[in-house]
Amino acid sequence: MQAAFGRALARSDGTALQAYVESVSLSTSDSDSRANVTRCLSVFRARAGADRRRALWRAAFERWQGWNFAEDEGQNLTSLARSALDYGVVGWLIEGEQQKSFAELERSFSDDLRSLELRWHASLSSAISEFFRLISRHQVMAHAKRRSAADADWLPGLSIDLPAAATDEFLQRRYHWSDRQFSD
Repeated sequence: MQAAFGRALARSDGTALQAYVESVSLSTSDSDSRANVTRCLSVFRARAGADRRRALWRAAFERWQGWNFAEDEGQNLTSLARSALDYGVVGWLIEGEQQKSFAELERSFSDDLRSLELRWHASLSSAISEFFRLISRHQVMAHAKRRSAADADWLPGLSIDLPAAATDEFLQRRYHWSDRQFSD
C-alpha cells in the first residue's frame, strides 16, 4: 500500500503533498510508521519531479522542525529519538536547502549546547531531555551531510554521529548520555 501512496503522491499537487505530511503520526517511540513512511517516500522520490520532491521534502522538514521531538507535548526524552519523517527531512537537506559544512554543523551544535547549559530548566529530566533533542536532531543532519541525491538510501540507520562537543566525559555524565542508549 505504501508504494501506491508514493506513486499517487508523485502525481499530486502541493495541497495533497502537505496533507500527506500532516497525516503522518509523529512519535518519539519506535514504531512501524517510520518504515511505512520511508517506503512511501522512496517510491515518491523515484517517480516525482524535482519541484514536487522539494515541496514534499520542505513540508516534511518544517513539520519535523516544529515538532522537535515532541517538545510542545511536554514529553521528556531519555535517549536518542527518531521520527517517521526522517527520510523526507534528509531529502530536504540534500535536495532543497543549501547544506551547511560539517564545521558549521558542529559549531551550531556547540552553540545550541552552550545555550542549553545557560538556560534554567524546571528539572534535571527536562535538561537531559533537551540534550537528547539536540543529539537526535544532529543525527539526521549529520547523516544528510554524508549523502547525495544519487545515494539509494537516505534513511539514517543505527550508527551514531556524536558531535565533538558531546564527547566530553563530564558532559556525558551530566546528561546521562551513553551511545549504548541508542537502539533500533
